[in-house]
Amino acid sequence: MGGALGVRICKQFFRHKWITRVKDSRAVKLTPSGKNMLTDLGVSLS
Repeated sequence: MGGALGVRICKQFFRHKWITRVKDSRAVKLTPSGKNMLTDLGVSLS
């Protein structure tokens, strides 16, 4: 996701520690708390 909405969502995910950066990369990965938050919202991560 890009644009202003993507930036805002990304900042919130970092602020809540729901995602972390992959070392030496632009990639991010979900933290366990991020997975729990998405599951609580009904998002399937299978």
